[in-house]
Amino acid sequence: MQRKARLGRPPKPTRLRKTRRLQLLLTPAEHKRLSQYALERDATVSEVIRACIRSLMGQEGGTS
Repeated sequence: MQRKARLGRPPKPTRLRKTRRLQLLLTPAEHKRLSQYALERDATVSEVIRACIRSLMGQEGGTS
């Protein structure tokens, strides 16, 4: 018997999966500034935050 091809996106490698959530509260002004900053860089707010965290931790460009 032949297997059917699975539809949809193939699964990500385990090391690239994002499985932890961080909750952060911002003022409306902070949120507006952060959203605008991300928009100007054609990025998501999450991408901007992750880049900031990597930079602060000395892991610029790395994924660990």
